[in-house]
Amino acid sequence: MNTIISHAGIFDTEATSIESIKKCVTNNIGIEIDLRLKNDSVYVSHDVCPPSLFFDDVCLCLVNTKIKKALHIKELDAVTPTLEILAKHKINNFFLFTEQNHKFKQNDNFDLAYYANTYPQKITNKIIWCDESIKKWFNHDSISKLKNNHNQLIAISQEILTHCSLDKAKSYWTLLCELGFDGICTNYAKECKSFFRELGGEI
Repeated sequence: MNTIISHAGIFDTEATSIESIKKCVTNNIGIEIDLRLKNDSVYVSHDVCPPSLFFDDVCLCLVNTKIKKALHIKELDAVTPTLEILAKHKINNFFLFTEQNHKFKQNDNFDLAYYANTYPQKITNKIIWCDESIKKWFNHDSISKLKNNHNQLIAISQEILTHCSLDKAKSYWTLLCELGFDGICTNYAKECKSFFRELGGEI
């Protein structure tokens, strides 16, 4: 396990904010955020709502950072302005994905991850964003096959899907680590980092 990604860019708060994202950066924890478009401005929000946190402002916190940035495109109209903002701020180490695995023009400057809620077949994407929201499919055989294809596998932690306790989330992290996942996206980023440090891992 080498990457922890904070779901919604939350560190020790309940809401996404510039402050929480700064804490993720300080603690070398990646961020996952949902992006939408309103009046030609890209904003951060899981749901459609009046914008309060703009992606341009978030990127000011991400300049010259090495953390992983997982950008969940909620509205396809947001793709082009999102890439323009990233280029303006010279942001690197990011990837885009959609739940529907839309195809859109790529270049060498970013990766398009594949979203997999069941075992993915015949994919060419380097990064696979994995969850078990549809069915249980994480096992040694399936993950080994994907790893043999040199895919980078990032798993959605159980508490994001089922609102389980921290103790159950820790049990899930142990499983993900044993299966060979490269990263975890979690609501408990701070605790997850401590958990793997106790196991002797480097994050």
